Amino acid sequence: MPIRFSKLKPGRMGLLCSLAIWFALAIAGCAHVTCSECIYGEFTLASSEQAGIAQPPFPPLKYAHQTADSAYRHVYLEGDGNAWHKGRVPSVNPTSRQKLALKLMLLDDNDSLYLNRPCYGYKAMPKPCSNRWWTNARYSEAIVDAMSEALDGLQAQLGQKPLVLIGHSGGGALAVLLAQRRSDVQGVITLAGNLAPHQWAKHHGYLSLEGSLTPAPENLPEAILQWHFAGTEDNNVPPQLIANALQGAAGAEFKSVKGNHTCCWHSHWPLILEQLDAALSDPPTSADDITHK
Repeated sequence: MPIRFSKLKPGRMGLLCSLAIWFALAIAGCAHVTCSECIYGEFTLASSEQAGIAQPPFPPLKYAHQTADSAYRHVYLEGDGNAWHKGRVPSVNPTSRQKLALKLMLLDDNDSLYLNRPCYGYKAMPKPCSNRWWTNARYSEAIVDAMSEALDGLQAQLGQKPLVLIGHSGGGALAVLLAQRRSDVQGVITLAGNLAPHQWAKHHGYLSLEGSLTPAPENLPEAILQWHFAGTEDNNVPPQLIANALQGAAGAEFKSVKGNHTCCWHSHWPLILEQLDAALSDPPTSADDITHK
């Protein structure tokens, strides 16, 4: 079944599609990806002061493969992982066990990279990392600045290309926040994106995300492609929270697909990538023109 996108309208949801897992990857901590075309690097960021709070030297990790004929660079951003236990007790290590974004990156033949979040990806947590960076301040100015600085380094090392930011769950929030401050972003794709983090915390009765920014997809230029996906059975980030967050975002495209928060984006991904390539190479005049051929 083709995936069709629609401009967001109040109360309107998209068609439903079935899903299945196509690929699995086992990776622990900051071990190297089993990928012959992947490269590995680490960027240690300089300390700075923000709002009177010292910013530790975040070391985001990335995995990437480069394709010479790819016009764009896809940047994959992971979700919040194991940030809190039941939304109230900070975990000692937030690193995602599923690494959904990393698995999706390995399905991508385009020039792409996996940018880990500050303090994520370690078996043993570095001393500069405080649990504030994956709990209440997980989408803070300091976190977004750190990740943007890491992207600057990667762009310089790998060669400048326009970016498509792809984020799952909390990575979706970071994708929008990064796009708001960068001039090299051509597209933003979110999967079960937490686009209203403060409403999300209130919805679940979690502790407040005080210190975190609120993504503003409505403030992105219309020239930036925005596709936002929601799972119809997602109890973590309900589709209505995403739909509400996109009200007023004239350039945003919303799609509801059958599935939950983690299952099963893998089967959707090859088709979404195909449609993304088509949209970026020859932008359609309307969302209804985006169909599987």
